[in-house]
Amino acid sequence: MYSLKGIVICFFICFRVFALPAQDVVFILTAMQEVYKVHLADCEPELITPLVDPQNNTPFVSNDIAYGSDSMLYVIGGAGLFRIDPQSGEITFVTPTPGVALSVGLFGTMDGQLISIGAFGDVHIVDIESGVVTFEGNSGLTPGGDITFYKGELYVVDSGNQLWLLDLNDVANPVLVTTAPGPVHLGMTTLVESCNEQTLVLTTVGDIITFDPESGESLTLCADLVPPFNQIYGAAAENAPLAQTYCSIIFDLDADNSSGAGGTDFNAGQACDTASFPLADEDCLLESDHAIDSIQVMLTGVLDAPSEFITIPSSPGFVVNGNGTASVTILNPDTLANQLLCELLSESQYVHTGSASPGVRTVAITPFSTGNAGPTAHMFAELIPAPDAGSDEEVVICPNDTVNLQSLLPPFAEPGGVWLNSEGVSVSPVVTANSGSLTYQVENEYCSSFSVWTISQGEIPSSDFITSPPTCPDSCDAQILILPSPGTVVQFNGSIAGGIIENLCPGLYNFSLLSDDGCSANDSVIVDNPEISADIIWPETICLDEPTVFEISTSAQWEVFYNGEPITDSVFTPNATGIQCITLIEINGCTELEFCTEVVDCSPSPPSPPDGLYIPNAFTPDGDGINDLFGVVSTLEFERFELSIYNRLGQLMFNSVDPDEQWRGNPPGSSDFVSDGVYVWVLAYRVSGDIESAKLNGFVTVLR
Repeated sequence: MYSLKGIVICFFICFRVFALPAQDVVFILTAMQEVYKVHLADCEPELITPLVDPQNNTPFVSNDIAYGSDSMLYVIGGAGLFRIDPQSGEITFVTPTPGVALSVGLFGTMDGQLISIGAFGDVHIVDIESGVVTFEGNSGLTPGGDITFYKGELYVVDSGNQLWLLDLNDVANPVLVTTAPGPVHLGMTTLVESCNEQTLVLTTVGDIITFDPESGESLTLCADLVPPFNQIYGAAAENAPLAQTYCSIIFDLDADNSSGAGGTDFNAGQACDTASFPLADEDCLLESDHAIDSIQVMLTGVLDAPSEFITIPSSPGFVVNGNGTASVTILNPDTLANQLLCELLSESQYVHTGSASPGVRTVAITPFSTGNAGPTAHMFAELIPAPDAGSDEEVVICPNDTVNLQSLLPPFAEPGGVWLNSEGVSVSPVVTANSGSLTYQVENEYCSSFSVWTISQGEIPSSDFITSPPTCPDSCDAQILILPSPGTVVQFNGSIAGGIIENLCPGLYNFSLLSDDGCSANDSVIVDNPEISADIIWPETICLDEPTVFEISTSAQWEVFYNGEPITDSVFTPNATGIQCITLIEINGCTELEFCTEVVDCSPSPPSPPDGLYIPNAFTPDGDGINDLFGVVSTLEFERFELSIYNRLGQLMFNSVDPDEQWRGNPPGSSDFVSDGVYVWVLAYRVSGDIESAKLNGFVTVLR
């Protein structure tokens, strides 16, 4: 809801005496939908701009115009609210204004809002910054003219030239004041020369006149404007927003203007970086008909919040709210003398605690008496640009490299500064990874600035490479798996590489490595041909039709064939005597090898065991308690007994002279089991009562 209701209070600028040049009145020529201004010193119209929507470059209609507190012009029409630069004529779309189709009266307030009255009496308030539109009510008027504040009160001129007072707290009940003379008045504004020097101005058919609502007197300022302006709508003056107040307070921060600020203002001086300035000169002047209730101190246009603020010292009898912020209020509950307030202002400070953005800072200071705002005076403080040392930087230097920090300074940094080490000693800007942090410092006559350069050592890039050799010698299907360390990028043949590189031939491959820190390294990988060789381990002589276990010593995988038939269990059973061969074919088909041995007929078969003697032909020594042992099963009594067991290489695996001792399937001196396969046993014995000894042999198969 709008903040000004009933008796409107000015929270901003109002001066004791204005030394203003002759003012301009701005209006709209509706026949052409063009905005003009007339300089009242010579009554010469000047075109500002035609009304064209910049969003679609099409003309639009508006019936009134107003200055805002930012000295910009505003109109409502077409798509909504538009801003017009009175100097350049540039039009900018600001915001839609739902519910406000077309204003016939428009007034800009000092707190960034617009009061609009429509052709049927509807009153709206539009917040310029947010675009929020608030409906205040219907006045019941049919305004054909305009709306403006005059000496703190809101006036409306209707289509019958009647002048009404409008209370925003009671919009539905306007109060008739008087009737203005002359033809229909289509525009109204207020010229403000001081707090209590205000002039009500009306625009009519080709004329601009003044009108005093109290006396009814009028005066023509400009008549018969050329070319003919017979459809003038609206009126606006740059100082019109100041008409929201009518005061009798005299306030001057520098009564003798010794600071050179002029008017009621005070120029506090210049400084840079962390700075503070007094808010008023020692000859501050404050006079009023009634006691001063409070003083509002506001830093406007804050550039470096929150490092800019206002500080008010403690003083008996005064209460300070918001101290240390950009908006401070001094309360005077004991109605102390005005001069004490001025003394307090001269001891108060604008403070900047950070690295300042250059420019003029403005502090607006407004006294209040009996609820009414007095004139606003300004303190000006100029912050001189500090020399720019650039920003703090982090520099990563690779091992064994040097860097000249001077060459890394940004273009905007002031040249001619000095480089300081951590002890404040001037050093060379040429540094290595172990130089530590340096400070670059520059100065001017007001202050100095510096930037801190933190130096660290970059990481050396690294990567693991895992090679998969080609399937066959000299084939080009090898692979390299790249596993870079975190922060490392690997390049191969000028491109970023990662994952698996395929289809490589045997040879040397070079890689470039780059870390996130910008450090580089080189690495190389050799892709070798695969070793494909084999040897077979078996007896030099093998018996016909007897299974013979063989072993292949190799670094590859093979498929084994005998007479074209595959052998899958490493057991060779020849079916013919003489030289017999088995064929090994590498699993990928790269190589084929042949191994041969002599096969003989080992018949006749050994004698069969006598009755009462049984020797098994297989057992399973796997520790499961079932068929784990091999030995002689006999009901005979022996005078002599010796059982020996050999592998196919003729190596003794077991020997016992005890008929009851059995072989557990392990070689001598070991608890491990022998390999699966066929083993040869030899039994020499003599049964009790026999004269001659006997000898038997045979095969036993070890299975697991």
